[in-house]
Amino acid sequence: MTKIIRSLSQLLLTIFLLTSLWTLTTSLHVDASVGILPQGTNINDKNDRGWFVYQVAPGSITEDVVVLTNNSNSETVVELKGRDSEITSDGAFTVVSNSLENKSAGGWIRLDAEKYSIPAAQSIEVPFKIQVPQDASAGEYGAGLAVQEIGDEAGVQSGNVTIKTRNAVRMYIAVEGDLSLDSNVGSLNIIDPEDENFAIEKSKRSTLGRDNMVMQFQAQNTGNIFGVLSADYTIVFPGGEELKGTLKRDLAPGIPIKDYYIETQKPYNEGETKITFSYSVKPLNVLEGFAQGNLEGSLEDSLTLTQDQIDAFAPARNPLVVSPNNTSSTKGAISEEPEVKSDDDTENETRKLMITAIVFLVIILILQIANFFRSGKSSTKK
Repeated sequence: MTKIIRSLSQLLLTIFLLTSLWTLTTSLHVDASVGILPQGTNINDKNDRGWFVYQVAPGSITEDVVVLTNNSNSETVVELKGRDSEITSDGAFTVVSNSLENKSAGGWIRLDAEKYSIPAAQSIEVPFKIQVPQDASAGEYGAGLAVQEIGDEAGVQSGNVTIKTRNAVRMYIAVEGDLSLDSNVGSLNIIDPEDENFAIEKSKRSTLGRDNMVMQFQAQNTGNIFGVLSADYTIVFPGGEELKGTLKRDLAPGIPIKDYYIETQKPYNEGETKITFSYSVKPLNVLEGFAQGNLEGSLEDSLTLTQDQIDAFAPARNPLVVSPNNTSSTKGAISEEPEVKSDDDTENETRKLMITAIVFLVIILILQIANFFRSGKSSTKK
C-alpha cells in the first residue's frame, strides 16, 4: 500500500507541474510592435525596400497612404507622427525622438490626427500629405513616420521602468533643382600599432588588438542626394593568405567625413600585409536629372612589421567577433537599438524552453502512470 501511495503522489505532482507549465505557456502574451509600411509594399520582394521615395517640386503637395498593422490579439491605440531623420554615429538612418521639435522635412508631413485605433490582428490605412515649402532648397531630405503604442498597458515592464517600442518607416523627399551626387573616399590605412594615434583608434574601436588587424578608410557624400557606397576588398597577409570581402555603407548628404572600419579577426604577423580596395557610389534611390561627380575609384595600403614590433604590441585578448561582410538590413525598418533582441525573439525562446520542459514532463508522466499500474498489479498479486 505504501508503494502505491508513493507512486500516486509522484503521479499527482507530475500532473500538477505539467498543468502549471502549460497554463504559463498558453497565457504568455506577445507584445509585438505595431507594423508600419507604405501601401502596396511587397514584403516578399527583396527589391522592395519598404520606404517612401518622392521627387517633387518646391511648393508642391503630395498625398499618400501608410499601412499600420496590429500584430496583437487585442485592440490598440497608437500615436503616429512625422519625424525628422538623423544619422547616428555609426552612419545609420533613424528618426528623432517624438519629444523633439521637427526642424526639417519631418515638419512637412501632415496627418489628419495623431492617434489611431487599430482592431486586433488587423491593418488600417492612414492617409497623409507632404507639403513642401515654396522656398525649400534643392536636395534630398530624410524624414520618417513613427508609430508608438499609447495607453497604460502599452510597453513592456522591466522593474520600475516601462519600455515602449517605437517603429518608423523611412521617407526620402527629393526637392527638384540642382541635384547632385559626389563623394570623397580615401585615407585607406592598415592601423599600425606603432602609430601615435593608435590609442585614439583603440578607444574608438574596442575590438582592435594584436589578434584583430583592422583597416580604416574615410568616406563622405559631398553631393545633396543620398548615396550608397559599395566596395570590394582583398587583403593579403604574410605568407600569402587572402581575405576577400564586400561592404556597403549608406552615405547621407551634409554629413562630415566619417571613419569606417574593416575588421579581419586575423592577428598581426611578421612580414607585409597589403589591402586593395575598389569602390563605387550610386544613388540610394531612383531619381531623375542629377549631376554625377567622383563616384568610383580604387585604393591600396600596406604595412610591414617585424617580430620585435609585434612582441611589443598589446597582449592578445578575446575579440568581439564582427563579420566584415555583415550588410544585413530589415526591410523598411529603422533600428533604433541595434544588437538588442526583440520582444518576439525573447518570447519565442521562452516558448521553446517551456515546450521542451512540457515534453520532458509528459515523458515522466507516462513513466509514472506505467509505474503506478505496475505497482497496482504487484499489490494485487500479493
